[in-house]
Amino acid sequence: LKKLANIDKEIVVAGVMDKVELWSKEIYEEQLGIFLKGEDPSYSLAKMTEEAFSLLQEAPREETPTLEDRLAGAMHVAL
Repeated sequence: LKKLANIDKEIVVAGVMDKVELWSKEIYEEQLGIFLKGEDPSYSLAKMTEEAFSLLQEAPREETPTLEDRLAGAMHVAL
């Protein structure tokens, strides 16, 4: 995996919500510079914002019941 990501020495861990990416520090800084300077039309703030907000619209995961919830359910069944 290190070879595929061109990671030689240092890494950057970038994450948003439940998504995590590992980058070579050099490549991350290069790509970030390109984005911030607006040198690549495929990197737009509007597109990035749209993708970020789409993450918020994903269906929420079902939460694991707490111990209290399970005990309350068991007590209800026992009654």
